[in-house]
Amino acid sequence: MSGEGFNKDISRRTFVKLAGVALAFPSCSFLKEKDSFPVTIAGSASKTGHLLRENKFPEPAETVRVTTLIVGGGISGLSAARWLKKNGLSDFKLLELDTEAGGNSKGGENAVSRYPFAAHYLPIPNEKFQELIDFLHEHAVITGFDQNGLPVYNDYYICFEPEERLFYRGLWQEGLPPKTGLIDEETAELARFMKEMDRYKEHIGSDKRKSFTIPLELSSTDPELMKLDGMTMAEYLERENYKTPFIRWYLDYCCKDDFGTSIKNTSAWAACHYFACRTGKASNADASDVLTWPEGNNFLAKKLLSEVQSNVEVQMLTYKIEQVGDEWHSYVYDVQNQKSIKYVSKSVILATPQFVNKKILSLQTAVNWDEFSYYPWIVANITIHDKKSLNGGVELCWDNVLYNSTSLGYVNACHQSVNVQEKTVLTYYYNFSERSAREERQEIYSKDENYWKNFILEDLRTAHPHIAEHIESVEVNVLGHGMISPVAGFRTSPSRAKLAEGHSGLYFAHSDVSGISIFEQAFYRGICAAKQALQSNQRA
Repeated sequence: MSGEGFNKDISRRTFVKLAGVALAFPSCSFLKEKDSFPVTIAGSASKTGHLLRENKFPEPAETVRVTTLIVGGGISGLSAARWLKKNGLSDFKLLELDTEAGGNSKGGENAVSRYPFAAHYLPIPNEKFQELIDFLHEHAVITGFDQNGLPVYNDYYICFEPEERLFYRGLWQEGLPPKTGLIDEETAELARFMKEMDRYKEHIGSDKRKSFTIPLELSSTDPELMKLDGMTMAEYLERENYKTPFIRWYLDYCCKDDFGTSIKNTSAWAACHYFACRTGKASNADASDVLTWPEGNNFLAKKLLSEVQSNVEVQMLTYKIEQVGDEWHSYVYDVQNQKSIKYVSKSVILATPQFVNKKILSLQTAVNWDEFSYYPWIVANITIHDKKSLNGGVELCWDNVLYNSTSLGYVNACHQSVNVQEKTVLTYYYNFSERSAREERQEIYSKDENYWKNFILEDLRTAHPHIAEHIESVEVNVLGHGMISPVAGFRTSPSRAKLAEGHSGLYFAHSDVSGISIFEQAFYRGICAAKQALQSNQRA
C-alpha cells in the first residue's frame, strides 16, 4: 500500500489489462464452491525460533569451514549472498531458519492465485540507486532504457488501474487520499501537508545532500532536518497546527503501513522521509508508481534466490556466534536432522533482526538492543469465489482501505491478471501497536482460528456486509515480530551507527540497521555488509 494519491496514464494501463496477453506469472483460476470456509493459522517458524529461549542444543556433531557465513535468508541476506557471488566469492553458506528463504517477502499459493505473506510492492526506484536498477534489469523487470537513459519497466508489473480506494462515509472513494468526498477543511489541510512534503522532495541540506532519499543513508544530516527525528509524527502535527481527524487518521495509516507503528511512536523524520524520498524517473512510469505481482515481493525474493540457491540451506537455527582468535565460530542446529553443526569462517554476515542477534552473539557490544522496536502483525489471505459481489458488480481496486478502521485494509492479489475471472485472493493486513509490543505479542499468540475469523469479518463487514457468504477459505499468518519501527530518535541512534560499522569480521545486514523495513533498504544493507566482508576476508 502506497499511501499516496496517484495521477496515472489510465488508457495505457487499461490497454495492457484488456490485451489478454499471457503474463509472466500464471493468471488466477477457479475452485469448487464450498458450503463453508475453513480458517487455518500458518505463519513463520516461530516455534523453532523459540528454541533459543530454552537453549538446550546438542554438542556439534561436525565442523564445516567456509570463508563467509550468512545468517538469515530474508532480502538482506539474499542480497548479500548475491553480491558475494557476483564479486567472485562462492565459498559461503546462507543459513535460514524457516523452510524457505524470503523473510517478510515470502508468499503462498492456492488454486486461485499466488499471494504475499507480507511485503507486496516495490515503488519505482530512485534512478541513482544503480545496484537496484541493475538487478531489476537482469531479471527483466526493467526491459531496457530509452534514448535518455531512463529505464523502461515491464508494463505487466506496473500496478494497473484502478489502483487505490478508500471506504469513507459509507462510500468507496477513488484514490488514497481520495480525490473527492472530503470536506473543505480536510482538503485544505491535506493540500498544505502535501505542499510541505513536495518542498522536502526538492530541498537540499547544508551538506549538499538531498533532504530525503533512498537509500536512507544518502539523505542529508542537516541539523535542522535532524530535529525532526527528536519528535514523533503526532508531535509534528501538533506543532504545525493540523486539526482535522482525517489527516491524523491518514498519516496514522501511512505510519502503520510502512513502519508498523502509529504516529504516536513514529519519528517525524521517518514519516517525512516516507512522503519525500521517492523521486525515481522512468521512461514509462511516474515516481509515485509501484511495481507489484500476485505474490508481492516474493517475486523479487525468488529472483534473488535463483542466483544463490546452491549456497542456501534452510531449517538451520543459528544459536551462538563467538569470536575465537581471528576466526568466527557459529553454532547451528539442523532442525531436520536434529543435530548441531559448528561453522568456522573468516567473516559472518548477520542478516537477522536485532531481537535475534542479542540472543546469539557471545561478545560485548556498545549496542542498546532495546532501541529496536518490532510490533506484531497478522496477514490473512482470504479466497473469494465471487469478487464482483464485493463491489456492486464493478472491478475491485488493487489497494482497498477502510477509513477509521484500525486495520490497513486489503490488497487484491489477482489485480494484475489480464484474464477475466470470478475468484480472487484478498490479502488483509493488521498491525498491533496500540500497547507495548510485548503485550500485543502475548495477546495475539493466545488466539485461535475462530477468533481470527470473527476478528477479520467484523472489520470487513463495514464495507462488505455479506462478505462471509463469498469466502472459500482464510489463511492467517501471525507475525510476532513484524517490521522494524523507526521510533523517535532512530535516525540519530548511536546503536544503529555501531551496527553499520560492524565488528572485525562480523557485519550486520538486516534492514533494521537502517531503521526502515522496505525492500530497497534490505537490498542496500545486504550489499553494504557483503562489501565489508569481502574487504575483511582480504585482510585476514
